[in-house]
Amino acid sequence: MAKKDWYVLTDFKGGLYLSLNEEMIPRNATPLAQNVQVADGTLQTAAGYQKYIDVPVPDTAGNPAAIGSLMKFYRDGGDTRYLLAAAGGRVLYWDPSGGIGGNWSEIGSGFTTDTFDFLNYQNEDTEMVIIGNGIEATQKWTGPTPGGTSLEVLGGTPPKMKSMALHYERLWCIGDSTNPSRAAYSCRMNPEDWDESDEDKAGFIDALTWDGGVLLGLSNIFDDVVLYKTHNMFRVIGTYPGEYELRQVFTTRSAIAERSIVSEGTLAFHLCHDGIYVYDGTQALLLGGERIKSYFRSLNEGALPGACAEVYNDKLYMAVPEGTSTVNNAVIEYDILNDSFMIRRGMEVTQFLEYDGKLLFSAPNGYIYAFDEGAGQDGRGIEAVYETPWEDLGRRDLVKTIQEFYAVAEGTGRILITLITDTMNRRYLVDLPRRAEVVRLPVFAEGRRFKLRFENVAGASFMLARPQLQYEVR
Repeated sequence: MAKKDWYVLTDFKGGLYLSLNEEMIPRNATPLAQNVQVADGTLQTAAGYQKYIDVPVPDTAGNPAAIGSLMKFYRDGGDTRYLLAAAGGRVLYWDPSGGIGGNWSEIGSGFTTDTFDFLNYQNEDTEMVIIGNGIEATQKWTGPTPGGTSLEVLGGTPPKMKSMALHYERLWCIGDSTNPSRAAYSCRMNPEDWDESDEDKAGFIDALTWDGGVLLGLSNIFDDVVLYKTHNMFRVIGTYPGEYELRQVFTTRSAIAERSIVSEGTLAFHLCHDGIYVYDGTQALLLGGERIKSYFRSLNEGALPGACAEVYNDKLYMAVPEGTSTVNNAVIEYDILNDSFMIRRGMEVTQFLEYDGKLLFSAPNGYIYAFDEGAGQDGRGIEAVYETPWEDLGRRDLVKTIQEFYAVAEGTGRILITLITDTMNRRYLVDLPRRAEVVRLPVFAEGRRFKLRFENVAGASFMLARPQLQYEVR
């Protein structure tokens, strides 16, 4: 005699699980998803992105220029802020007072790369942003004046810098191509004093590995300077030059993507060819273990040096190049609090920047966008999909006949629900109610195992909670 029962999906918090047999992963996880949110346990269409500034960064001819770097300068205790972009060998800042909509104003040109790092600093009464690309001389900018202010070469005799950080009021930097394994530091309280004979002297540390690697980046983590080489990480122990000591904390056979290095609070993250690693002040471990390790085989390894990252609102966003793409065309989203992964698609990202209380990103088309804003992707509909793992209810030998679907739902437009078994697929279009209510759907499918797929139609926004299937077993 057939027995009726219910399959219930209580929440969706598990996130992506790609490296295990589907029937072995948690019921609330997914082997396939994009452009959805699951942090609160419901399944929702993720927000999109929209232009933060309507005017693209221009080249010298006035055409949109591909943006290589985004930077920011906070002045007057943070009350005054400026957004900077490097594109087409120039550095420009956004001047919102320049007529309707504002305009981009050049403050420097003639650079041979648009990949910069930056640091905000106050030297006595002078507030400045320090920028460097590792090739040209390190620059500073103190902001616009009525007569216009251009970039100036940083004072003293600083090395060329492509990555920099502040540690106990010393400017630390790496990136001088003549000393690719050297990390230099300024005198205390003065980023324009590099005199190694001073009482409070400047100096350097060489992180030698003899494996062909070079220093890629550095960061201040747990009040320690952490150096990233091609295949290694080093922690600088000590608070002043007389006690500085190097200690290796990580090594890898693959290469570290230099623009993926990002830290926030008690954690730091970076990307290698085999996955994302998290450093907790003691060691660096593969983030998420085996959960999404197989995903990284789908990336364009040759374009990984351009991967970039940012931590914002307790989430890590890592932009990567999928397939044969030479630009970052997908974003790995890691929810730090829920320990879950998701994938975003439908954008191209050259760099992230937290600015003005928003997460911004630049694109090759010259525009700057606000991430996680709006119901579309710069005017295009969002393509959202989520699939549950295979479920046999612990009895592969029994045939399940599925008869009804229930869920709490709301949204705009329609959602496509596909009921999949090992013998058939059944597709159902559902009109979404404007307010959350229980949706009942008569369905029919038979098989020894089953799964559900949810897809929005024509960019519709949806929310689903606690989907249930009534089934009979025989």
